[in-house]
This record gives sequence, C-alpha cells and structure tokens, in this order.
Amino acid sequence: ITAALADNENNAQLKALENKIDDLQNSKTKFEVGSNFLTEKNYQSALDELKYVVEIDTARFAQAQSKIDQAKTALAVEALAEAQNLKGKKKYNDALAVVNRATAYIVASAELKALKAELEPLALAEIKRAEEKQLAVYRNALKKMRVEKDKFNGTKFYTDRSTPYYANYSTFHLYIGKNGDSDPYLRFKVRYSDEDWLFVESASINIDGDIRDLDVGNEWERDNGSGDIWEWVDVNATESHLSLVRDVIKSKKAVIRY
Repeated sequence: ITAALADNENNAQLKALENKIDDLQNSKTKFEVGSNFLTEKNYQSALDELKYVVEIDTARFAQAQSKIDQAKTALAVEALAEAQNLKGKKKYNDALAVVNRATAYIVASAELKALKAELEPLALAEIKRAEEKQLAVYRNALKKMRVEKDKFNGTKFYTDRSTPYYANYSTFHLYIGKNGDSDPYLRFKVRYSDEDWLFVESASINIDGDIRDLDVGNEWERDNGSGDIWEWVDVNATESHLSLVRDVIKSKKAVIRY
C-alpha cells in the first residue's frame, strides 16, 4: 500500500485501506497487551487496553468482549474485598478511593453502592480529623513563635524566638506574614550588622564546603543607629531558599560571606 500510494497519493480507496490496516494492527496490539494484563490480574489496565479492540477485527473482537466481561466481574469482586479490608482498618478514604476507581470501569453492584454510601460520611469525618490534627500542630508551632503586629495595617509577623529581636545582629532567617483572612506568606531575610559600613551587594554561603549564592538579588537596604550599622535584604522565600535553609540546619558548619 505504501508503495502504491507513492504513485497514487490521492487514491481514496488505498488511503481507506491503509487506515483500516492501521486500525487492525492497533487492535491486535491492544488485544495482546490487554490479555496479558488480565492474566496478571491487573483488571483496570486490562479494561483500558481491551476497549480499543475494534469490531472490524473479527478475529479478536468477540474474544475481547468476553475478556472485558471477565475483567469487570473480577474487578468488582476485588474492589469489594479490598475496600472492606481497608474499612476494617479504618482507612475510610483509601477504601472509598478503591470503590470510586472501580465504579469508573464497572456498573456498581448493590453491595458496592451500599458500601460507598457507608464510607462517604466516614471518609469525610476522617478528613476532618486529619485537618484538625494538622491544625493542632500548626497552633502549637505558632505558640512557640514571637508575634509582632503592624499597628498601621494589622499585619502579623511570626518569627522564631531564636531570631534576634534587634537589628544590630547578623542574621539569616525565615519569618511568616499574615494579614487578616488572607493566606500567610513566607519571607527570607539576610542581615549584616557591624560598626562600619560594608555596602553589601551580594552574599554567598559555604555549607560544609559547598559554596552557593544566597539568591536574594542586589536590592540591599541600609540603616544605622547607636554606633551600629545594619544592611539587609528581605525577599519572598522560594523553594531554593527553603532547600538551602534545610541544608544549613543539617550541616556541621555554615559560613556566610557578604
């Protein structure tokens, strides 16, 4: 066909035949892959493949429908057993996920429908418990932080108590900002303090011999008072900054060069 089309590229019959053969080749591949998945008891994957066996593939279409019915029956039994097992372990969300995945492929039996109806409120309660547990972790963490409030716009800033309060310290730290009901945001601050100006333009850090740029830009601010100077940069924290902070925490020695 390919050779014939080279001389007759506008021949509609040849093109139609070419498309038909492509469909048959794809159908054969899907049938073989789906059959293997069925043998391996991977019923969802078997259904994903076997549904593409086309009716013009007369050698395989009827077999594919039989295998599809077999896979659906087995999937229903498997899903019911797995969901009930997870329910017994009080893993309600996982159990509900199993049922939902299965019903995307099969018509739910009366047993699966009843189980789903039973699992839905249990799963919702499980989510709420997990959320409350996580909120308790957050609240406990916040209790250990120093909180300052901007008297002008009401923004609250949360800083770890180990972070020096006054500006005449060299620091490297994260802090949280939150205004009203808006989402909290994370900031990354690097500050240099001494008796003389350095006019900092950039900073890098040596973490156990690995030297990295702090990636804070070059918009450093400066101020002074009571015989001290301080120069700092304050930016939105990125994943790169968080990774760097984690590495500093784990390090044996970290040195900043301004």
